[in-house]
Amino acid sequence: EAIDYCLPYPDKLKLQRDKALEEVNPYLDGSTSKRIVTALEKLNPKDYPKKHKPLNLIRKWQIIYHSVFRKGYLR
Repeated sequence: EAIDYCLPYPDKLKLQRDKALEEVNPYLDGSTSKRIVTALEKLNPKDYPKKHKPLNLIRKWQIIYHSVFRKGYLR
């Protein structure tokens, strides 16, 4: 039934489908890979890796405490 409905109006349905795709993702124009390569080339390798995570000494102490004294799981 749906196919029979679509056959007489292929151009109209194609326009509707293209419009819906444009609303969902406007970057499906065939040059997505080109944009990705351009964005990667703009990255400065000296900026990465970013700042390291801070030391979590309390968490490390809890792990040591529970492994030595409690012999069980953390909280």
